[in-house]
Amino acid sequence: MQKNIKIILGAIIIMTSLGNTQPNSNLEIVSEFYQRFFNEADISVVDELIAKDYIQHNPSIPNGRDAIKPFVADGPFPAYIKWIGSEGDLVFVQVEYPIIKTAAFDIFRLNNGIIQEHWDVQATIKEPLISPTNGNAIFGASSNKHSEASLETNKAVIQKLYAEFFNEGKANILDEIMAENYIQHNYGIANGRESIKVFVNDGPFVAEIKRMLAFRDYVVVHVYYPSIASVAVDLYRLEQNQIVEHWDVMQQLTNAEETVSGNPMF
Repeated sequence: MQKNIKIILGAIIIMTSLGNTQPNSNLEIVSEFYQRFFNEADISVVDELIAKDYIQHNPSIPNGRDAIKPFVADGPFPAYIKWIGSEGDLVFVQVEYPIIKTAAFDIFRLNNGIIQEHWDVQATIKEPLISPTNGNAIFGASSNKHSEASLETNKAVIQKLYAEFFNEGKANILDEIMAENYIQHNYGIANGRESIKVFVNDGPFVAEIKRMLAFRDYVVVHVYYPSIASVAVDLYRLEQNQIVEHWDVMQQLTNAEETVSGNPMF
């Protein structure tokens, strides 16, 4: 009971902080799914909120909504939402699954209030929980401030990051678009923009953006890094047209012909 109260209060705090959400918005639908399915083991919510022909991109799970019901066959499978944002028909969720010590980003596509499609990227949570490299936890923001920058302006900054830094190898572009004291939540990378420049020391580090979403001061990107055969979700917080904070999860690519559903991971 205490666990459920904690989860419910967390959901209330998240929803209150989101501001201009409308009843039954995509964001609220996905939040309801997490609470009722994972945290309350209410299997009926699957038939209510998920399409029968649900398209699955998790490499280990078949298509169809019935394939996810076994997750709560033995009771709740706690899922703690750390960040959630929506734009258009997409909802991105940063989530902790403590039972399996996993950090993940889940991506959902909705149509007319029904969840139609799902992608995710997962990684094992490392210990100690505070990174010895940068002193930060893998979850949690350093600031709750909100700027007046437009979503499209923030997206343009992130598009420049991927186009010019990663794909053209222009290290000095970071001096323009990234704060000097950039806060890093990747477990193995130090704070500061100088620690990022090394990624292109030997030339471009190609990154293929698959989908992008802007929400308030955040931009989240579903991306493929072919040189290391990995899929990732990168979450950025921006202030005054600069990237000031970053979280990510990365997973080795499973090719479509090897996934249970036959669908690609992205």
